[in-house]
Amino acid sequence: MLKSIPIVLMGILFFVLGGTVSHAQTMSILDARNANEGDRVIIEGVITNSTNERDLRFIQDQSGGMAIYVPDQLFNQNVRAGDLVQVEGRIAVFRGLIEVGEVLDYKILSSQPLPEEVEFQGASENGGVRVHVSCLSLLDESNSNWKAGEYNVIWDDQAITLWVPQAANFLGDSIGDGLLDVIGIAFFDDSGWNLMIQSASPADDNCLAWLQQPQLTNASFNFVTVSLGASGDYQLQVVLHRNEDEQDTLLFNGNDYTEVMVNGLKDAQMYELDYQLFTSTDTLNHTGHWVSTQSASSKNIAVYFNNPIRDSIAIQWPYFTKGSELVNEIASRIDGAKDEVNLCAYNFNNLTIRSALDRAHSRGVRVRCIVDGNNANLGFFNTEFPVFRMTGSNALMHHKFIVIDPGSVSN
Repeated sequence: MLKSIPIVLMGILFFVLGGTVSHAQTMSILDARNANEGDRVIIEGVITNSTNERDLRFIQDQSGGMAIYVPDQLFNQNVRAGDLVQVEGRIAVFRGLIEVGEVLDYKILSSQPLPEEVEFQGASENGGVRVHVSCLSLLDESNSNWKAGEYNVIWDDQAITLWVPQAANFLGDSIGDGLLDVIGIAFFDDSGWNLMIQSASPADDNCLAWLQQPQLTNASFNFVTVSLGASGDYQLQVVLHRNEDEQDTLLFNGNDYTEVMVNGLKDAQMYELDYQLFTSTDTLNHTGHWVSTQSASSKNIAVYFNNPIRDSIAIQWPYFTKGSELVNEIASRIDGAKDEVNLCAYNFNNLTIRSALDRAHSRGVRVRCIVDGNNANLGFFNTEFPVFRMTGSNALMHHKFIVIDPGSVSN
């Protein structure tokens, strides 16, 4: 009996030393998030959510948080929200979400309070941690009461997907007017920011949130109208970028849903609009909204077919069914060009149109052509105007169109 005691003591000593070595290998969650996919890691932190239908748990320490994919029923039965655990596993990236995708071992160390939520900023350090998000605007108002599933919301100028788990304790509660304050766990994947909700309440009355981000509702040749919506009364500043060096600033007063007109524009032009909504306590921004004015052309349309068609087909515009009519019309339009001719063709072989291009070039019209470089393009040998042959790509340059004098109001 006495001879066996040292063996038992050695076993105990080995166990203690083994636990010490494992703890020494523990890394911060931030370092684990920066590890390579497939790396074996040991992390320690507080589990911040309960088991759910996606088998997705979250763990958080002082450096940050991350997801753990755990389909293991035993883990989900034993590990509760608030448990301080040590987890050993391999880093995986699933649809852009960095997670411990294979749990090799785990140990429950103690029970802890949930980490205090931080204010959501839409930054990388918010990934995997408990956050508070104020003034969310719910876009999907088809439900008046909370149900399990996903909801689309806007926070500031970002789209966020809310995930309400099937075990959420607020299912059936009223959503209210769709302006929300939420506590939950933020995580980022290929779809953008997501938020697993743990609690939701109505937003403050002074909350300024998007009800509808700016949308183009009408465009003429010299103005556009844009509709937008935000909660309450606000002032709206619209910055119109005419070009890289020139911009105008327009001011409007708004209440809930508003439509504004931006005029004094040029026809057939694209403009970038930036918006800032502000009250005495809050601001909202939306940038990079591109709009275009209409062309001042007659908008007359004629349809040409290079082969006959069935008479039973109803076409609302004048149409022609002989290939020669199409070729002659193109040549005639090129002969009438004053400034420039731009042509794209997959494989160009027509000598009648080539002759018209030569005549245009000879009288000083700017002629440019683009073709697929993998084809013969027999109609473009020995040209005096530039022909760009698109090569070096698996894609085809399959366009077939011609633009003549784009700056002319008659085209």
